[in-house]
Amino acid sequence: MIVGAGKKLKIIREVLNNGVNKIYICENIGNKYDNEYYTLIRIYDDNVIKDVLKIVYDKDGNIKLPEDMFKGLFVDVDTLNILMTYKEPRKIFLYLKSYMTSEYSQYIIIKNILYQCLALRVEYPLLYLFLDAENINLDGDFNIFFNGFLNFENFNSDIDEKKCVQKCCEIIDEILNSNLELTNKSHVKAINLFIKKKRNNVYKRIIDIYNDFKIQEKKYKQTKSNILETIKLNIQNVFKRNFKLIVAYIGPVFIILAAIMFFCNLFKMDLPFTKYKGLNMIGTVNMSQH
Repeated sequence: MIVGAGKKLKIIREVLNNGVNKIYICENIGNKYDNEYYTLIRIYDDNVIKDVLKIVYDKDGNIKLPEDMFKGLFVDVDTLNILMTYKEPRKIFLYLKSYMTSEYSQYIIIKNILYQCLALRVEYPLLYLFLDAENINLDGDFNIFFNGFLNFENFNSDIDEKKCVQKCCEIIDEILNSNLELTNKSHVKAINLFIKKKRNNVYKRIIDIYNDFKIQEKKYKQTKSNILETIKLNIQNVFKRNFKLIVAYIGPVFIILAAIMFFCNLFKMDLPFTKYKGLNMIGTVNMSQH
């Protein structure tokens, strides 16, 4: 058990152990009303600890980490502990093929990745770690979220935005490396512009890449095909997210209904739904006369 950040953390499983830091999935057993799981990063390397502390504290000693994701920072036996929220991983490149079925979905995924990079509000050395493909996740609504499985083995406190831009470009390149047939002019224009600027090392800021894709959104007209595509994707997502629930509830209903109909016919019960002709006729034989 590890005590810190006002919690008693029980280790559920180990995610990473690289000699510099370990990562655990934990639960808080110190509060029976806290049913959440947490990601706990434990950093052991003294030099890395010093570098991390420099970028997570401001000059007034306040922690510069977003509270919605980072839940605590504490030292325990010469170990720096970073406590974060935990979300079940949905690694983007494991789910990309099944979710990215159109230009529109490809566009949304790229735009959402860039948006989350801007929204994360951490220093660039930390953002660079988040931009590892292992930490980028895709849910059923094409939302992107980062988990906290940060590998500090090659941590560099000198990483700047330009390095993060390069990392973003690598991720977008891999997303674009698909067999999608590109026909939407706005989407093709955004991709060609991205490729040209990347090749010429024009991008210096993440916001510049985001704006190049975002500006096409107004031109990405909601044509009939795009509207139908959106409806189709939403329906697919509902079934993907709730498939087990649908099977769990609808399956037994059909079984019960089938059993009722069987016994009603067996005992010749005169129920409204047994009067349907399909239940009274088998081939050319009128079962209701027997």
